Formats: sequence, structure tokens, C-alpha cells
Amino acid sequence: MALARLLPQTAVVVVTTPARIAQVVASRVADMARRSHLRVVGVIENMSAYIDEDGASHEIFGSGGGNELATQLGVPFLGSVPIEPEIARAGDGALPIAVTSPDSSGAKAIEAIAHLLDDALPHAAALASCTARIDDLLLSIQRGDTRLDPEAPDGGGGLSGSTALPEA
Repeated sequence: MALARLLPQTAVVVVTTPARIAQVVASRVADMARRSHLRVVGVIENMSAYIDEDGASHEIFGSGGGNELATQLGVPFLGSVPIEPEIARAGDGALPIAVTSPDSSGAKAIEAIAHLLDDALPHAAALASCTARIDDLLLSIQRGDTRLDPEAPDGGGGLSGSTALPEA
């Protein structure tokens, strides 16, 4: 957690299983993250159900634990990933299930979660432009430029003019 605080825009995804004891442990993870000033963006329920070869779902560890935890934490429930033998085989082969079995329920669940995370987290380009705008702002302040230009092409992060800082 201490190392994560050093990274810009660090966020935590809490992963649990449907079992109640797993929710207790996962809630501690969320608590540690929050105490470290890290944002918890959501909860994923892993091993939600076993999907047999006929496509039938069997809830071995119960159901709904991830959703309950997300509600308790006040964060979005991002989705459930089923127990599927192909997920383990693909991982052991160093390939994501999205490549080896893109039509499987596991791949579809992981893809749906990835889309939700993509929407919830800032993109690298936005982080770079944010950092660049901060650098530009600091340089401009050092030069004596202090007026923000809301018409700037970067959405208001640019500076214009050369208005000096007021005398104290």
C-alpha cells in the first residue's frame, strides 16, 4: 500500500469470492486502501460459479457476496468471473482467456469488467496532459503569467497573457 501511494492516480479493485469469510478479508483490504488514501473503484467477485461443459452454472461458494460487499463499501460492483477450467489453462500458457477462448463466459465477464474499469479510470493520455498542464502552469507562474485561458484547445488548462502577480 505504501508503494502504491507513490504512483499517480493509483486505485484499488477489491476482489472477493461469494463466501462470507472472503468478504470479511476483502473488506479489510478496502479499509487498508482507504487508510492509505487510495481510491477503491469497485468490487469483483471471482469464482462466482462453476460453469460445466454443458454451460450450466453451479454456485459452489454461494452467490451475491461481491455485490453485498460493493454495497457495504459504497462502490460499484464491477462483475462476477466464473470458475472455468479454460481460465486456468490460458493463464498457465501465459495467454489471456480473451485470446484462447474469446466466446467463453469467463472471457466475456472479464471483458465487461475491463470496459467498466476503462470508463472509471483516467486514461494515460489524460494523465500525461494533466501533468503537462501542471508543468506549464508552474513555468508560467515562474515567468509571471497567471491568467488561465478557458478558450485554450486543451480544455482550459492552457495559459495566456502575461499578467504579473499582484504585489503583496
